[in-house]
Amino acid sequence: MARSVNSLLLNIALSLALLAMAHGQTSTQYVPGEVLVKYRKEVSGFQIQGKLTALKGRTIQNFERFGIRHVRFDQATDIGQIIAALKADPDCEVVEPNYIIHLYSTTPDDPLLASLWGLNNTGQTLHGVVGTVDADIDAPEAWDSTTGSSSVIVAVIDSGIDYAHPDLAANIWINPGEIAGNGRDDDRNGKVDDIRGWDFANKDNDPFDDNGHGTHVAGIIGAVGDNALGVAGVCWAVKMIPLKIFDANGSAVSSNFIAALSYALAKGIKLANYSGGGYDYSILQDHAIQQANESGLLLVAAAGNEAIDNDGATPSYPASYNLPNIISVASTHLRDGRSSFSNYGATSVDLGAPGEDIGSTYPGNRYAYLSGTSMAAPHVTGAAALIWSHRPTLSHTQVKALLLASVDPMATLSGTTVTGGRLNIAGALSDQLVFGTQPSGSVSGAVLAVQPVVKARDIAGNTDETFTETITLSLGSGAGSLSGLLTAKAVNGVAVFSNVAYTATADGQSFSLSANDQDGVETNLSAVTSNRVPSDVVATQLAWSTQPVGSASGAALTTQPVVKAVDGHGLIDVGFNETVTLSLISGAGSLSGTLTAKAVNGVAAFSNVAYTATADGQSFSLSANDQDRVGTNLSSVTFQVVVEPLLPGDFDADGLVDLDDFFLFADNFGRNSKAAAWNPVYDLSGNGSIDFDDFFIFAGNFGKSGNGL
Repeated sequence: MARSVNSLLLNIALSLALLAMAHGQTSTQYVPGEVLVKYRKEVSGFQIQGKLTALKGRTIQNFERFGIRHVRFDQATDIGQIIAALKADPDCEVVEPNYIIHLYSTTPDDPLLASLWGLNNTGQTLHGVVGTVDADIDAPEAWDSTTGSSSVIVAVIDSGIDYAHPDLAANIWINPGEIAGNGRDDDRNGKVDDIRGWDFANKDNDPFDDNGHGTHVAGIIGAVGDNALGVAGVCWAVKMIPLKIFDANGSAVSSNFIAALSYALAKGIKLANYSGGGYDYSILQDHAIQQANESGLLLVAAAGNEAIDNDGATPSYPASYNLPNIISVASTHLRDGRSSFSNYGATSVDLGAPGEDIGSTYPGNRYAYLSGTSMAAPHVTGAAALIWSHRPTLSHTQVKALLLASVDPMATLSGTTVTGGRLNIAGALSDQLVFGTQPSGSVSGAVLAVQPVVKARDIAGNTDETFTETITLSLGSGAGSLSGLLTAKAVNGVAVFSNVAYTATADGQSFSLSANDQDGVETNLSAVTSNRVPSDVVATQLAWSTQPVGSASGAALTTQPVVKAVDGHGLIDVGFNETVTLSLISGAGSLSGTLTAKAVNGVAAFSNVAYTATADGQSFSLSANDQDRVGTNLSSVTFQVVVEPLLPGDFDADGLVDLDDFFLFADNFGRNSKAAAWNPVYDLSGNGSIDFDDFFIFAGNFGKSGNGL
């Protein structure tokens, strides 16, 4: 959409008087005779230069990464006519004046004497105001996890940094691709001897802060901690690149911001702080930041100091560009409310952070208190640096998600920011232990059917791959006991357990598990109780797996016994491995064969078992017992009766194969299975007819007793 672009007002530390002055500035300011222009990708550089030369224009800077050119014309040229001529060219996509941006800052009112309430609010009194306990970002709690890493680099796009300040010097980035003082562009980026960054305001390699604002911002992000000096930044160990775009008077041009962003991207930077803004939409800034998003850069921006709603008609930019790589930050005060000067926006401002009466570094080895959303933004930038120090593989959008998911709710930010809360870096770094797989039980004393897997999960719901502590399982509830591997070291945030079992003390008992990290107290991990897992402790019983079936007395049973141990659910108890013994419960005869068998996975198989009867028609039953009979939870079980069949030919079952049986046989002789009066009892051979094959069997048994003895 076509919108005019006003001057960009840098949102920094403002006193109430300066806020009132700034509130009235609305006029558009730009550099006479200069524009920023973007042509279609298909247009060659040769063609572009020809078009500009025809209008008597000269390219000052070419931001190839963004496709944007900084062009200068004769200062006497009417810039409106130039812009109209460029817009008339169908090859020209966007053209804007090179807007002037301003820096407004308060003068330091006193040296740093009090504690830094934004990092740790103990209710201290500052400038006569009593703070609210814990109205801070919980920095000390976060420092228990990490205090930063020199591998994390932050671009500070501001008025430069006093890189010699004793609280900052150790955390200033040094260009590894440049050799100091040799007068050469060693890293071939168009900047000679850019050892510590670049001064885009004065076009040289000395980004020293001659204004004060950038040094104060840098101290909030990364003043050296634990060095017995002045202050500590949110991130004690970090490397900061001073990218100076504002001069000593607090003035800069829009092209400098784009140039600084391009420099940061060329160096592979993932994090930048920009405490600046304005109240009109710039399509070229929007485009440049979109390109930065594609390269994985997170830009933390101040929401603005005009006490206006950024959801309204005149939002502050770049904080209000609708881009996934921008975090827009409002200011809060030490009483835990939104600062009176701070901009807000239910959909455009992401969160709040301490920004009022903030103590930090200042040029000349000094310290100062300043106020503004400019001071709030670097708290968030420092927090992002801490997260990347702890979890370097996260993407810029994942870091943003952690910061927004972990805020402390605040009434004055509810409904006026996206999250409704204030920055809490300890929450962003904290994890919880959760079950990756919910353990489920089977039999008391047996290993759980589903073994526990425990994950360390961050506030955004992702597995924290940096977590490598040892996790210990314990009972959360349940009167029984745990056994098996109850400790496991996490690998990439996941701890896997094995052979865990629960032994119950009563029927129907249930239990729950708790998972704790190795130190238990100092860690930021909390114990998590799993879903309850039922365990039925009804005594395991012996039962037939195959029912034994008898045949002739003294012969091996046609179906041999197989005994299984079953739990109260009827499932095989695979943990049962005792020896089972067969014995007679009824029957006057005797057993022979293999009468003992050791159970394997709850099953005992027998072989060659036979029953020898003592009388015709005798029957018997078997009992199976475990080896100790008393101490075990297995009980004796009586199995089904197996009937011993009579001697073939004793058709009247009188115990003797005699003439009575012969007459019965004779009455049926000659019949087959198709006959209406067919009786298979007389088909001794089993061939489907009663014939001489059956007669010879009958004759062989004639005169014998029914049990064949």
